[in-house]
Amino acid sequence: MNEIVHILNGDALREVFPSELKGELITFREMMMEGPVHANGIEELVSMRSKFLNKYYDTELEEYYNKSGRELEKILSISESSKVYLWFEYDLFCQVNMWCAIHMLTSWNNVNDIKIVYPAPITNSVDWHGFAAIRPNEISSLLKKSIPLIQSDIELNHKIWSAYTSTDIQALKQLSKEKSEAFPLLHQSIQNHLDRLPINGQPSALNTSISNLVTKHGKENFGAIFKAFSSEYGRYGMGDVQVKRMVDASERSIN
Repeated sequence: MNEIVHILNGDALREVFPSELKGELITFREMMMEGPVHANGIEELVSMRSKFLNKYYDTELEEYYNKSGRELEKILSISESSKVYLWFEYDLFCQVNMWCAIHMLTSWNNVNDIKIVYPAPITNSVDWHGFAAIRPNEISSLLKKSIPLIQSDIELNHKIWSAYTSTDIQALKQLSKEKSEAFPLLHQSIQNHLDRLPINGQPSALNTSISNLVTKHGKENFGAIFKAFSSEYGRYGMGDVQVKRMVDASERSIN
């Protein structure tokens, strides 16, 4: 594979990715924030992901493999000497995907030269629109601000991914206190994830928020629900199909 590899967070970025940036492109078409992700190898991961998405999102197995599975497999084909740039955003959707990508690069492969390219540096507030808020002609300049992963970052990511995939809540809470330039919003990312988990048999904070939006806008008006969710909870990075699934689940729990 090419000596320079760009792993992109989705097709929206790929469509506007500057041609002057040389290197192989891999598109991480996944949502590892949902469903099973604990796997010991690429075959197991692709198999469990395809079955989950087939069951809950009606994604055909062959379609998943052609669009997503092949892209994941490419990560293991990256040469150990390659320079890899990870183009991901700050929301939970992207962060979990990025944790997985780093895990694959460093545990299932042996790539060491890894840099993260974020849409913009953290200021007083975060623009959850991510790369969509960047003009296409400004994307190239982001490469100069890329953050190299040092060994301590790789070790931290290993702990994060292990705790995340095993739902080790105490470990996640402890890890959320870690400071790393590579993961500037780690505390918030982990808290966002914990807010999705039920507590003592009660609905999660996120599910409660969804239920409140359904009550406010009416279950028939999904457009308004999704617009409000994206505005208030952009930190999760969820797409319409994910929110729709949560809305449907919320309705079933009420009924």
